[in-house]
Amino acid sequence: DGVKTAESIHQVMPLPVVYLTAYSDPETLQRAKITEPYGYILKPFEEKELQTCIETALYKAKMEQRLRENQQWLSTILTGISEAVIATDKNGVITFANPAAEQLTGRPKQAMIGQGIAAVVCLRDEHGRAPAQHPVLQVLATGIGVQLKDHILAAQSGGEHWVTGSISLLKDDQERVSGLVMVFRAVTIEKSVQAQLLQSSKMAGIGTLASGVAHEFNNLIAIMRAKAEVALLDRDNPGFEDALKSVMSSTERAQKLTQSLLNFSKR
Repeated sequence: DGVKTAESIHQVMPLPVVYLTAYSDPETLQRAKITEPYGYILKPFEEKELQTCIETALYKAKMEQRLRENQQWLSTILTGISEAVIATDKNGVITFANPAAEQLTGRPKQAMIGQGIAAVVCLRDEHGRAPAQHPVLQVLATGIGVQLKDHILAAQSGGEHWVTGSISLLKDDQERVSGLVMVFRAVTIEKSVQAQLLQSSKMAGIGTLASGVAHEFNNLIAIMRAKAEVALLDRDNPGFEDALKSVMSSTERAQKLTQSLLNFSKR
């Protein structure tokens, strides 16, 4: 019958269907609704009524085709970018996730759709502690977007990623909140490089300090050796007492340098 024919058409192509029928019983109407018709006209009808319904159906079909194309265009872009993107409805339930989000969270898209984002995107602070309020819930509660920085994402596989990004509200043309979108990326490698550079900087500082201390010790030892040799040559020499005082002064200086090194090593 006509309903089955419309259903078959609806399954293979986005062709607008308008019913022109004498049936108005609830069962037929319910069957017809499933095929998502663009119009349902009961006999008898006016020619103008049919014309208006067809023109409206064609216009609506054209607009929906443009919408599908825009959605496909946007989906292609979001699928191809390297940043992870997760979108939700106004209750924080996931409605979209791209491949990058699947990779970082360790969850397939099918397992994320329909789940609360706070349960899927498990975030901890830089000390490994879960935040008092998940950033997503914070955005939904305050209506203000937030930046993700120094957060650790715990993947389902057990791995961890340092991530950075943002969480922003999605609004319709009436400025009503319709959901939110979370865009983030892994910065684990950058964090590792920063740590290595910091360690290298510290080691360079230690090397400079050690070089300076060694130079000081070398000078002190040279002074003590020279003064000791002078004193040993002749104790009756008038310079003996000065040489001894110089050795003692250099010894005290060496002791202070040694103590400074000990204090530094305890940091």
